[in-house]
Amino acid sequence: MEKNEKVDATIGKYTLIRKLGGGAYGEGYLACDRQTYKECCVKVFKDLDEGTVKSFKDEELVIAKGLEHPNVLHFFDRGEEFIYKGGEKKDKRLFLVSDLCEKGELFDFILNLQMNMDMDGLPENICRFLFTQIISGVEYLHGRGITHRDLKCDNIFLDQNASTRIADFGLSKIFSGEGQSILTTRCGTLNHMAPELSAHKAYDGPAVDVFACGVILFTMLTCLPPFE
Repeated sequence: MEKNEKVDATIGKYTLIRKLGGGAYGEGYLACDRQTYKECCVKVFKDLDEGTVKSFKDEELVIAKGLEHPNVLHFFDRGEEFIYKGGEKKDKRLFLVSDLCEKGELFDFILNLQMNMDMDGLPENICRFLFTQIISGVEYLHGRGITHRDLKCDNIFLDQNASTRIADFGLSKIFSGEGQSILTTRCGTLNHMAPELSAHKAYDGPAVDVFACGVILFTMLTCLPPFE
C-alpha cells in the first residue's frame, strides 16, 4: 500500500482512513476514534512474528513510563484486536494509538521544501527552531533513562504548530542509571549510525543518539545526508 493511499479498515474502536507511512515492523494510519470522533494516529504492527512482538513490547515499555514532553509523541491507547478490511475479518494485530501530527515527517517537510522551493537547505533560523526542540526531547528521554537508537528525520514528526515530536520507540532501550547505558546490540539506520555502532563495538546509548542528532542537523541544513 502506498503512502497517503485511502483505506477501508477498522481495528478496535478506530477507523483507519489513510496510510501515513511505514517501517520494518508496522504502518501508521490517520484514524478516527468512533466513540469520540477524535482524529489520531494508529500504528498497526505487522504479522505477529518474534521481531514484531519484541518491537511492540519495547515500545510499550517506553510508553509505560508515562512520557509527557511537548517534543515527544504522546501515546494514549494500545491493544491487540482483529483488523477488518472492507468489512471482512482479517488477522489479529497489535496496535498503538498516539496524537496526530498533522504536518507529517520532518523528512517529507525537508523534501517538499527542496522540490517545491528549490532550496539547498532549510534557513538557519528554521533549523535552529526545530533542532532546539529535538535536542530538548532527546535530553528529556535520556533523563528518563531511555535511549532511542533510531533517531532520524523519518522518526521526527511535526504537529499543527510545526513543533517537533520524537516518535517510533521500537528500537529504544531503557537503562537504569549511570554506567548502565553501555549497550551491544547493533540497530538503527545505517547512515545515522555512530562509528562504534558500525564497527560492532559496545557503545553508550545516549552518545549514539547525540551522533544521530548531528546527522539530522546536517540533513536539515543541506537537504542531503552526510553519509550514503
